[in-house]
Amino acid sequence: LCSGRGILSIGQVIPGDVEDLVERRRGQEKSLRKFIQTEGLDAFPAVVVSNDRQRGVEALVQCHGLGGLRPNSVMADWLRDGDDAQEYVDALRRVAKLGQSLLLLSCRTDPDADPHLVPTGTVDVWWRGKQNGPLMVLLAHMLVQNADWRGRHVRLLRVVQKEAAREETERHLTELVQRARIEARVEVVVSEEPVPAIHEASRHAAVVFLGFDLPGEDSTADEFVQKTEGLLGGLRTVFLVKSAGDASLDA
Repeated sequence: LCSGRGILSIGQVIPGDVEDLVERRRGQEKSLRKFIQTEGLDAFPAVVVSNDRQRGVEALVQCHGLGGLRPNSVMADWLRDGDDAQEYVDALRRVAKLGQSLLLLSCRTDPDADPHLVPTGTVDVWWRGKQNGPLMVLLAHMLVQNADWRGRHVRLLRVVQKEAAREETERHLTELVQRARIEARVEVVVSEEPVPAIHEASRHAAVVFLGFDLPGEDSTADEFVQKTEGLLGGLRTVFLVKSAGDASLDA
């Protein structure tokens, strides 16, 4: 959970009854504090016990904060093997209804790689519109302000189906970058098959930002997961971003 001023909380929901798990909650909070200290993070631990995992997530989102600072974004792992797709999507829907932006992290890097080393490659933002685009651009910009990431270049990319659309799209994206006053290279990819085009252009990227939306009433959780897996499969590290709509490049 991250507030608008960059305060980070690392939260965990322990399933079960509060009366039975008081000591476990204390122990887990202690473990989180140790993890935060070991990793050198500026963060606060937040542990909730709940008989219902989704209700526990709601409690974290609604009740956690510091003074007048409240969470505005929730970051979580992308669905793991064996997880219940419907429960996962339902939890995301609850968080989104509470006005939170969603950041889902998918890491498909070498398991033997040092997690403390910044990977080589660019920071790629795939623009598909104003719903999620501004937040993705701001997140990418914030990432490369970190001392360890300063050598990475941000690319703002978009797929168009026709060559005739390239020039206008490049001009539009360039105007976005200039208006936001950030450093980013603009690239337009012409292809009638967006997913393979994204895989090819960003296969060596250090991290990729992609917008997403939750499935509607005419789509199941399994279909949503299957479609998203097809997008993630050709990439290393990806942030799937669903903005609550309060990010702006004009601020």
